[in-house]
Amino acid sequence: FAGVKIMRKTGSFPTSPTDGTSIYDSNGTSYTDSGLTNGTTYYYTAFSRDVVLNYSSGAQVSASPRDNIVPASISNLTATALTARTVKLDWTAVGDDGNTGVAASYNLRYSASSITAGNFSSATQVSGAPTPGSSGSAQTMTVSGLSGNTTYYFAIKAIDESSNASAISNVVNAKTYKTADLNNNNIVNAQDFSILMSFWGSTTRPAADVNQDGFVNAQDFSIMMSQWG
Repeated sequence: FAGVKIMRKTGSFPTSPTDGTSIYDSNGTSYTDSGLTNGTTYYYTAFSRDVVLNYSSGAQVSASPRDNIVPASISNLTATALTARTVKLDWTAVGDDGNTGVAASYNLRYSASSITAGNFSSATQVSGAPTPGSSGSAQTMTVSGLSGNTTYYFAIKAIDESSNASAISNVVNAKTYKTADLNNNNIVNAQDFSILMSFWGSTTRPAADVNQDGFVNAQDFSIMMSQWG
């Protein structure tokens, strides 16, 4: 034994010491192949040799470099309350490799208390986040199922196809409207009372069903009076 020659190819294994790209020809026991393309499968054959260059049949192995470049963090997340139970979020898409390419998914979370990098994973994850667009494109979604008159905090991470996650975005918050704000103008007044009265006695769960129990009745009126103004 005098050394090892390693050949590399894409698409198939090298079949001889002259087939493909020679990446190593020495007598060591390890070698790191660098400058490769993430996601590409590379095929290697190692041929041992003697001093007169007689080669063995070769040992084969294949591998794909792992993507270690994380997406850029989102820095312009905004939150706007729409109703007592919904908040609209807007942000600009980032790439899967920094600001290059397209991310694979989003990890969007919210909490009734402030979100940090340390507690991000314990916040509630939002389902149905949009598919990431190309870097620099506008993204939006509406988070529903929230409680009325409550401040919620939101943060997001971009994820690439190798499951690398960006750093946490800027953290934003929005306060949902009062549940008795039936016309969603951020105040409970005579207009809301008029809407409530127009649906009095209904059992079809219209917007006037303040407590969402299936009836528009005195309980809803009581809640409205407690939130007046």
